[in-house]
Amino acid sequence: MEANAQRSSEQGKRATLGKESRRKEKERLRRCERLNQDKIMRIEDFILEGPDNAIRTKELAKRTGLSPRDVLQAVQIRRRAGVPILSRKDAHGGLYLAEDTEQLMTYCRRLAQEEAALRQTRQIMEGMIL
Repeated sequence: MEANAQRSSEQGKRATLGKESRRKEKERLRRCERLNQDKIMRIEDFILEGPDNAIRTKELAKRTGLSPRDVLQAVQIRRRAGVPILSRKDAHGGLYLAEDTEQLMTYCRRLAQEEAALRQTRQIMEGMIL
């Protein structure tokens, strides 16, 4: 009898966790919906050309009224629309617009190198699991 009560209690906990997970997902979707087209379009108005003019995500969030997470989502949306928004990952890091095609090509080469390094790291880590 105790085993049945314990199983029932565990099932109740799982159901509660499932509800919580669904609630969080709905909340995330609502947050995404709040990213209205106007703010997404404005994002590039705050991003200047060239790596020397890179703006940090937090600063961009302050200027646009979006959260840092929403800024990154807006950047992805604008990239998919063909806006060449690049990022710099150093002490002066941030987001900037490509000045020319060469800068965009250099950025793409860097991304390919990072992707290869991540793939190699993943393979090493997966080897540790087996």
